[in-house]
Amino acid sequence: MTDKCKVTVIGSFITEEGRRRIAKAERVVKQNPTVNIEVVTIREEVTKYLKQPIQETDWLEEYLEYFREAIHTVDKVIILTQMPTVALGWVMGYAWAWGKPMLLIVPEPLNLMGFNAIDSITATLKSINDLKKYDFKEMPYIYEGAEVSAL
Repeated sequence: MTDKCKVTVIGSFITEEGRRRIAKAERVVKQNPTVNIEVVTIREEVTKYLKQPIQETDWLEEYLEYFREAIHTVDKVIILTQMPTVALGWVMGYAWAWGKPMLLIVPEPLNLMGFNAIDSITATLKSINDLKKYDFKEMPYIYEGAEVSAL
């Protein structure tokens, strides 16, 4: 295994459960044998902004800057989805605009109609544990996640 791959995991940073899922995905993806994976994490940096009052708009620009920087730095983006959100749409659009392959983890049915992003998704898996076996070297399109629809 000589191929190297930088990935970032982006999901819901708002809840403790969301941060735990991100941490788990970061651990699990490192177990993948197809390439030597380096995880670029923004979990610690982003969490500090969640403690600030939402009315203070300065933090939002910095918060999104961490996402932007992570997407620029990596080869591939792993997105943990549970519901369509503005942040999810922003991340998917930004990653797509920069040509970064996106791997979605979709445990429940999800409607992405508002994002017009279905064609930009490289692969969709159902669970975080599926990251152990996915071929990060070839990045084939596969669909194993829950239903994703545009309707």
